[in-house]
Parts: sequence; structure tokens; C-alpha cells
Amino acid sequence: MGAESMCGIVGFTTAAGHDPAAAKRTAQAMADLIRHRGPDGEGYYADAHAALGHRRLSIIDLAGGGQPMFNEDGTLVVVFNGEIYNYKALHAELTARGHTFATDSDTEVLLHGYEAWGGDLPKHLRGMFAFALWDRTAETLFCARDLFGIKPLYYYKKGDVLLFASEIKAFLAHPAFEKRLNEARLPDWLSMEYLPDDETMFLGVYELPPAHTLTWHDGRLTTRRYAAPRFRARRGRSLGAWAEKIGQTLAESADAHRIADVAVGCFLSGGVDSSLVTRETARSQPNVQCFSVGYAEESYSELPAARAAARALGVPLTETTVTAAEFFAANRAIQWYLDEPMPNPAEVPLYFLCKTARQRVKVVLSGEGADELFGGYPLYRQAVWAERWQALPRSLRRGLAAALPGCGFLRRGAVERKMV
Repeated sequence: MGAESMCGIVGFTTAAGHDPAAAKRTAQAMADLIRHRGPDGEGYYADAHAALGHRRLSIIDLAGGGQPMFNEDGTLVVVFNGEIYNYKALHAELTARGHTFATDSDTEVLLHGYEAWGGDLPKHLRGMFAFALWDRTAETLFCARDLFGIKPLYYYKKGDVLLFASEIKAFLAHPAFEKRLNEARLPDWLSMEYLPDDETMFLGVYELPPAHTLTWHDGRLTTRRYAAPRFRARRGRSLGAWAEKIGQTLAESADAHRIADVAVGCFLSGGVDSSLVTRETARSQPNVQCFSVGYAEESYSELPAARAAARALGVPLTETTVTAAEFFAANRAIQWYLDEPMPNPAEVPLYFLCKTARQRVKVVLSGEGADELFGGYPLYRQAVWAERWQALPRSLRRGLAAALPGCGFLRRGAVERKMV
């Protein structure tokens, strides 16, 4: 399940030092390039070795959650993008330890959590997050990204200068950044439509991997993995027992994701994932606003399925229809937001869907991630099948292809050409 909401963070550090006033202006210029991530507010901090900037989309503690945020004595300052779903439990735990809170924001939990647990802070967090925390006393920057990498965080190092931001385009406003194509990785991107490691298509720009922390001190950068999923097969449960357990987990997750001080809606395509999320949300929020997108060409549109699901669930549905002309006209704007090449044309209708939803709500729940958790689509198995197919003698492959009705595409090595 995903909760679609966002802020934007930017910043940089340098061991050699810089003019705080000039650094603050640079941080603001960086944040201006991603102001679409946070239209509700902005804030900046700078000292002789660091500068932080924040663009805010207000979700929790609308009045008191402004950033950058400081701890009691001002020795720690943080900028944060995301939501901490267990922040109330952490708030209570940290208060019992003697920490004093000035706000009801989940952001402040990061400050006191770092005081209590240091670099182990991310292990205590349940949520989607990317944050940067500057320790003024130790002159150390500490950054972290959530377990699944839902919230983005990029960084760029040149000499003793480190830049970080929610989007790569923010680096364009910093004088140390050199915009260069990562030509060596272009074949990888053309083969897979993404880079499977921490590199990006900009030379020297890296994406902090999911479940990782980044620490910068005195010009030295280190990254560390703080968690890893473990898969343990549990046998002996019936299909009905598994279905009940999955249902309970989904209900609990939907409840946690609805934590917000603003209206929460749902994306509804009519598929299994989004329909289940909408059903769980509607149980406590009966008139939850739902949103769907489709094409003017009905045969390619999900709108009929979304309408049927909305009727069955008894929820209001707002529809968005994208024409062919609108589809292609939007590509330039979408590419600007994505920074790197657009691998999936589904980004286009999603762009229009989000524009419509933003007119009514600030947060939406979606069914993102279920495909991966349950093994993905059958097409993901094609590489395995193709490898086994190619292991067969050529004469046998030709014979099988000729014998199988409707499989003429297997003849003359067509599979080999597709997999090259």
C-alpha cells in the first residue's frame, strides 16, 4: 500500500566552510526548483558548514510542524519528507524517557529519536521517509531513507562538498554541481529501463538505496544498511487462514496510513489492490473521495471497472479522461518532474490523476506494492522461461515451435532476438 503525499528537502555541507548568508540563498534557490513538492510553506537554515532547505506540504500538525525543526537546545536541526506512522507511540516512549516535545508533529520524533538512539533511529521508525539531520556540535550530517525506498533522496559529492535533495534538478542551483550524462550506464538503462544499483543517469549523482543511512563528517561520506527483509516460509496454514491473516494485515496497514490532519482519498482503478484498500478505508471513512483515470478510447480505459467497484463499495468517484493529444502534450512537463528518462507510459495518466485528486485532497492511498509482494506479473517469468528454452537444442526448439499451434513466433530464433 502507498500513501501519496510529499514534501521536498534540499541541502549541502562543506568541510572547508562557507558564508552562511550566501549558503542560505543557494539552499533557497535549490528548493525553488522543487517547490511543486511543497506549496504550503518553506524554511531554511545555514551555518558555516551546512545549509538545509524545506518545501512543505502540510499533513500533520498544520500549525506547528514547520521546518527546518530544532531540538530543545538548538544543537540538532532536521528537514524531513514523508510520514512516520508510529510517531504517537514513539512520542509517548520518548516522553517517558524524559524528552520534552514542543509540537505534535511526527518530524520532532526524529530529533528526540536521534538523541535517544543515534544512528539506530531508522530501526525504530515505521513509515515512508527521507530526512537529513545536521548535528551542529559534531558537525555531522545524518540522512536516512525508508525500508522500501518510497521517498527519494539523491546525493552528489565533489571534493569536500556534499549535496542532497529529494529531486536531482535541485542540484542545478548549486555552483559545485556539474551536469553530465552518465554515458557508461546508458546501455543498462536501454536494456532494463532503470539502473538496478545506486547510480543515476547523471554522472556522480547517486540515489541513497532503500533501508540505508548516509553519514557525512569532515568531508568523508559513509553509507550503511540498517535493515533487510527476511523471507521465512511458514507451512501448515490453510488457504483460508492465510486469506484471513492477509486481510487483518491489510486492514491494520490501511488504518495506519490514514493518519493525517487533512482529508485522505483513494485511487481506485477497479483492480484487486486499489479496491481492497478503498474498502478498508471506507469502513471508517464511508464517503472517502475516490479518483480514477482512463483514456478516451474505451477499449484501453479502466474507467468501467472503476465505476463498477465504486458502485459496489458505495463510494463517490471522480473520473479523469485523457485524450491522445493530452497524453503526448504532457510528456515534456512529466519529464521535468521525473528528472531521468521516463520508462513507463503509465506515468502519463497518473500525472493527470494526481492533478485531479489534488483539487480535493492532499493525501491518497493506492494499491502500489502489492504486485511485488505477491510475486509480480507473469511476464516477470519470461526471462526464466526463455533461458530454459534456449538451453534446448536448436532442432528441438524448431520442432516444438512447429508443433505448437499459434506459436509461430518461436520459429527461426525469434525468442533469441527478443532476449538479446
